Amino acid sequence: MSHSNVMELVEETLTKATPQDDEQATELVAELLGIGGDEWVVRTVNVCLTKVSAQGLEGEKNRIALEITIQDTTTLHSRKISKAFDINPTN
Repeated sequence: MSHSNVMELVEETLTKATPQDDEQATELVAELLGIGGDEWVVRTVNVCLTKVSAQGLEGEKNRIALEITIQDTTTLHSRKISKAFDINPTN
């Protein structure tokens, strides 16, 4: 799978993703880590979870920010894609 195909697949996955809770966010990370081919792979998915509490919001939300690193397995060059989602906290 070429670099552009992997990038497109990651971007498409992120565009379609609408995780509503921690479990769905975990499933999204697992799906992202499974993307790749012989030359380009998703190497890492960094996750940052923060609590969001602001006027105008109904209750608290969690914001999960993902930073996905796609790496060429031969040259080790990499690219990053980032996206954030607001999700419902689980108790």
